[in-house]
Amino acid sequence: MVSGSGICAKRVVVDARHHMLGRLSSIIAKELLNGQKVVVVRCEEICISGGLVRQKMKYMRFLRKRMNTKPSHGPIHFRAPAKILWRTIRGMIPHKTKRGAAALARFKAYEGIPPPYDKIKRMVIPDALKVLRLQAGHKYCLLGKLSSEVGWNHYDTIKELERKRKERAQVAYERKKQLTKLRVKAEKTAEEKLGPQLEVIAPIKMIPHKTKRGAAALARFKAYEGFHHHMIRSRGWSFLMLSSLVLRLQAGHKYCLLGKLSSEVGWNHYDTIKELERKRKERAQVAYERKKQLTKLRVKAEKTAEEKLGPQLEVIAPIKY
Repeated sequence: MVSGSGICAKRVVVDARHHMLGRLSSIIAKELLNGQKVVVVRCEEICISGGLVRQKMKYMRFLRKRMNTKPSHGPIHFRAPAKILWRTIRGMIPHKTKRGAAALARFKAYEGIPPPYDKIKRMVIPDALKVLRLQAGHKYCLLGKLSSEVGWNHYDTIKELERKRKERAQVAYERKKQLTKLRVKAEKTAEEKLGPQLEVIAPIKMIPHKTKRGAAALARFKAYEGFHHHMIRSRGWSFLMLSSLVLRLQAGHKYCLLGKLSSEVGWNHYDTIKELERKRKERAQVAYERKKQLTKLRVKAEKTAEEKLGPQLEVIAPIKY
């Protein structure tokens, strides 16, 4: 997102608590038009500059705006905080065009923090925060309180649901904190007991596999014992010079084979893989000898043809470029 947030994700979840309504709406409207998907939670805690009495009088004047002959035709007066935010953003988007309608379809707003957004990382927009944008001592009111004054009946319900959510979140946070302490303690104990052997038993993880990037990277990797059947005839075998034993391990330094270690700690297929590899090498040797014989015969045939035909050879079998 713009305005100092530095976010560019498939979907951004914004915690609207203590954000100014107009500034928040303008930034979100711009992001929606740029193709960003935005979800706003805790709309009942959005701030509006000006006291509650003044804002209520303004809203009452807005309620008097209606179509005389058919009031249901419009304008529609939303009372819920999420719908008020939605209408404010709609006024900043050309919503009657295809581009504007598509932008507005990328926006969602909720009171409170419903699942699954309670377990997703939430962002703030610094350019719209009350503490940074409203002068100290200036009056303001909460959108949820204003909505409850003009006809929204779920303010107390949302407050109760939020209280329960915060209690659950606090329990989960304490549990996570305890687990982190135990993990750090266990790692320290293991390091003291095992020392240099620790890297063999539990090697350092080189990929942040719990992130989307790391999980995608790990999905691109495959490993097999021996040669898998669909790779036997493949010509794309490579040899990593930087990790070669003969180039990287000092002469005389002890080492062991991973397969041998695995067989010692419970892997039961070491002998099976060795037998399969022996058979594969025999087949590969037969194929290599056959190819060598065919190459000799082809060279001999070409030489004989060149001696017999001489200059006529280029007419019958032109030179391959």
